[in-house]
Amino acid sequence: MKKKVLLISAVVIVTIYVFTYFGGFTTSKSLDVNEFKAYAKSVDEISTPQEYNIIALGEATHGNKKFQQLKLEVFKKLVDEHRVHSFALEGDFGGCEEVNQYIHGGEGTLKEIVQKIGFQIYKTEEMMQLIEYMWGYNDDAEEEQLNFYGFDMQRIRYSFNALKKECIAEGVNLSFLDTFIIDGQWNQNYSYEEKKRFTDEIKKDIRIERV
Repeated sequence: MKKKVLLISAVVIVTIYVFTYFGGFTTSKSLDVNEFKAYAKSVDEISTPQEYNIIALGEATHGNKKFQQLKLEVFKKLVDEHRVHSFALEGDFGGCEEVNQYIHGGEGTLKEIVQKIGFQIYKTEEMMQLIEYMWGYNDDAEEEQLNFYGFDMQRIRYSFNALKKECIAEGVNLSFLDTFIIDGQWNQNYSYEEKKRFTDEIKKDIRIERV
């Protein structure tokens, strides 16, 4: 018991020391915003070199309404003046493909579609506004349309559903997958090694015909 009390006391002392060392409850001096004026630009001033094909938009934090609104304004600028026609973000690959189908005239509502991106930070009015803008642009576009992509691969539900739909259309029997995938998710009764062996066997049977 005595050792436990000493251990807890030591942890508390170290915690207080570290907390105090890094400022405690005090706040440091705010940075002078004027220092950033040399770098900051309005949306109207944004320009990109013609030889660049990929433009990255960063944000200092997730869940900030102003950043999401600014993202849409910048994207509109890039679409109108710099021939940008694709938007990609760290969202579910398969879910974002359903968003892409929606902005090309697919079924669903904005509220339903935004849920499929996969992360809570995207289930916002601002993301719905961005998707709505892309839908409206494509609805009026006579030439190249906009596309919406996701490059996060943590989930398999929507990707598997898309694969299953295409395979069924081609007459491919997918009944063997029912053991490993239940309701769009990996069956947790199988270990990582078993699932890897399963996917490796599938890869051996895949034949890609290049056109």
